[in-house]
Amino acid sequence: MEIIAVFRIESFNDTKVTTYTKSQKPKKSKFEPIDSLPLFASEVIKIGRGKACDVRIDNPAISLHHATVWSVQFDSDTLPLVYLNDSSRNGLLHNGRDMRNGETRMLKDGDTIEFKTAGVFTYETLEGEEDTQDKSNITIETWNISDSLIGSGSFGSVFVASSTTNYHKLYAVKVLRPGSNNSEYDLLRGVQHLPLPKSRIYICDFGVAKKLTYSRTSTSVGTIEYSAPEVFNIDNKGKAAVPYGYKCDTWSLGIVTHVLLTGISPFYSESKEQTLLQARQGQLNFARKQFALVSKSAKEFLLSLLETNPRLRVDIDGCFECAWVVRNRSKLEKFYRDKIVGTQN
Repeated sequence: MEIIAVFRIESFNDTKVTTYTKSQKPKKSKFEPIDSLPLFASEVIKIGRGKACDVRIDNPAISLHHATVWSVQFDSDTLPLVYLNDSSRNGLLHNGRDMRNGETRMLKDGDTIEFKTAGVFTYETLEGEEDTQDKSNITIETWNISDSLIGSGSFGSVFVASSTTNYHKLYAVKVLRPGSNNSEYDLLRGVQHLPLPKSRIYICDFGVAKKLTYSRTSTSVGTIEYSAPEVFNIDNKGKAAVPYGYKCDTWSLGIVTHVLLTGISPFYSESKEQTLLQARQGQLNFARKQFALVSKSAKEFLLSLLETNPRLRVDIDGCFECAWVVRNRSKLEKFYRDKIVGTQN
């Protein structure tokens, strides 16, 4: 197994830190004192006072299972991400800041983990790893986009992000290459993606797409929850009663945007029939508590996307003219240049 990092251990108050050393002879396998601990790829390490832990800390202030460290590597082209979870009663200090029971944080080179009255573990990545990723973090209003790259694809990259007002929770943020500046845009203009469910955004899935030779089509395919009303307005032969065009995609974009802003789908119901009915009515309920922190311009953007009449619905080019996008476009383009273009040079 590949070693990805090392913990340097400094103990306090005569505390013993030990780990299990395996031997070909079971009776000779035992816990040995350590002052450093290697971390392997995809390894899970339980730390505490209990016998079931991989690393034992002999100190009464330490819980039976005090903390867990584990690593995740999504593919060979990205660095492993290493996480720390607090499962203790007396707490941990991560870089001098208290952690809460059940809280998880991501570790970076040089981070310290203090087990109160027992010792400090210093996390060190292997030499050279720090040069493989961009070291600059980007802040967009109250969000901090870290340099930790989860993965990249043809249309963008996924980074770890956190809120500057709530650093306890981590998020995965996908940074898409702006279509209007790429050759992919021309390709996508020839494909109607129809449903674009949030659960599939991480995959470029053309399984329910249709290659176009004309500007309008009449095939009824896709996921009802994410499809425009005109797509499922079908005749008795299963064909769309009224041919539809590219604007069915901006409806799907509206559904995804609604889910991203609020965490709920605007027209979803337990039955397909009710979902279709609510989508055809197109009534958005901005009085819901989930919209409490959503700006007026963001709501207007949703209304322009989720217009039931495709003739009045905004198209892709029109999206870039909406106030919500215009207001943040310079920040997003700077972020794109720093995070995507910068990594390709």
